[in-house]
Amino acid sequence: LPKEKERILNSHGRVMSSPMWPDGPCRVWLKTQDIPGLAMSRSIGDKMAHTVGVIPEPEVITHNVDSENDLFLILSTDGVWEFVTSSEAVQIIQNMPNPKLAAELLCKESIERWGREEPVCD
Repeated sequence: LPKEKERILNSHGRVMSSPMWPDGPCRVWLKTQDIPGLAMSRSIGDKMAHTVGVIPEPEVITHNVDSENDLFLILSTDGVWEFVTSSEAVQIIQNMPNPKLAAELLCKESIERWGREEPVCD
């Protein structure tokens, strides 16, 4: 997002893909070193990334639940969202009989995609 990138650049950080995987997600780097390589602009407890504008405050969006149309809520981390879009996540879990199975299936899918798309320990 432009405001997130602007905050990091104003804090003397860099935002760019990894030199090893130029087609991968944008990452946060120190100005003169290729570390930490964090693929998010908000993180709790990453002291190095905090020096270049990564902040711990979450982005909060308020949504009034519509009990007739809102069927489920997916809460996840970058480990899922890096490889599965919101629409794909809905398709993956929408017909699951219970939340535990839905979560397991979504995790399984993201792990499989991670292995295919980025075969490195990140």
